[in-house]
Amino acid sequence: MRPSTRVCRCFSMVFVAVALGCLAGCVLPPETSETGLPVGALLPFTGDIAAAGTNIERAARLALEEVNGAGRVGGERLRLISRDTHSDTRRGLEAARDLLNEPGLRVILGPEDEDLASNLIGLISARQVLQISGGVTSPTFRNVQDGGFFFRTCPSASLYGRALADRMRQDGVTSAAVLYVNSEYGSGFAAVLSSELALRSIEVSALVSFDPQQANYSKVLQTLLTAHPEGLVLVAYPGTGAAIVQEWAVRGGRGRWYLTPALKSEGFVVNVPPGALDGAVGVAPALATDAASFAAKFGERWAGDYPLDAAYFYYDAAALSALALARVARGGQTPDNATLPGALQEVSSPPGEPVAWSDLARGLEMIQRGVDIDYQGVTGSMDFDEQGDVLAQEARFWTIEDDRIREEP
Repeated sequence: MRPSTRVCRCFSMVFVAVALGCLAGCVLPPETSETGLPVGALLPFTGDIAAAGTNIERAARLALEEVNGAGRVGGERLRLISRDTHSDTRRGLEAARDLLNEPGLRVILGPEDEDLASNLIGLISARQVLQISGGVTSPTFRNVQDGGFFFRTCPSASLYGRALADRMRQDGVTSAAVLYVNSEYGSGFAAVLSSELALRSIEVSALVSFDPQQANYSKVLQTLLTAHPEGLVLVAYPGTGAAIVQEWAVRGGRGRWYLTPALKSEGFVVNVPPGALDGAVGVAPALATDAASFAAKFGERWAGDYPLDAAYFYYDAAALSALALARVARGGQTPDNATLPGALQEVSSPPGEPVAWSDLARGLEMIQRGVDIDYQGVTGSMDFDEQGDVLAQEARFWTIEDDRIREEP
């Protein structure tokens, strides 16, 4: 425990989409000035989860632009320095070490995947760098020895697992197969969900892992075909998820798909055979009531681009990092790494004056006057517990109809 200080559509489209995704992901983040306080970002611009990288970075950049336009932090502008994790643990660690060599770095946003995050904990805590992830969901992170420097703005898999199991029972599912990526993210989610399904008397007829690097999924899918489940839960990222659903359709597999948050992506849906996912149900984090305002603001800034769910969490992560930096720099002081976790808690919890995500200028001004604030994020309340998890979060559902993602009311 931590201290209290706390995509023309055809079967061959998967290859085309992956290639296009790589081309898009290989575009390097925009260059920034060398002056100002650095805020690091470890994000996937290439690899299996690259579809989210640029979108996430844009959310973080939007928050920092708001701060810089509102008076900066301690008189200095904040500059975002992004490094590509390549959706790979080894290369992600190399990127992290390079980022940590940046003079004056006190905050890192990300990463998106659990395996990399787990390997980073010791390095980050030793350097006393505040780390805020908007994508790591594994429940194991509640027990890591992070020195109090790891936080996440996204919900834990425990919330998603309970919600998905409840929905499957509501849908009348009596047997389910769980197919999950062999990673800390996949195994953590599968463990939580299997337990929740058992509590609801839903038989787990198959619990099967897969390697995202394997050439095909014939052996894995044969196990599922033999099990004849009513519901199929897929815990995967968009690239491999699309390949699995495509192969399942080719093999004539049946059953209703239930999908995890990472698959709420057009890059996943458009790369499977038409109709293969119709009727599928997915779980996702609930957002604040004014989330549509954020989507409009995001689209205005980024030429009509629409924020993925993860983007909301990274906006909050970037906004919180800026407010925490402002808190420790109050009165002209140089930000002190050791005090950043406490400052983050201070600017995001009662009894401070509520400050909305859309009013960062007001929040910065209040901090400078010595007024305690309570940041209210685009994803809702941001009150953290001693393990760095947001206390009150909820889930919502989405479906796929006519090969399109649709939000449930």
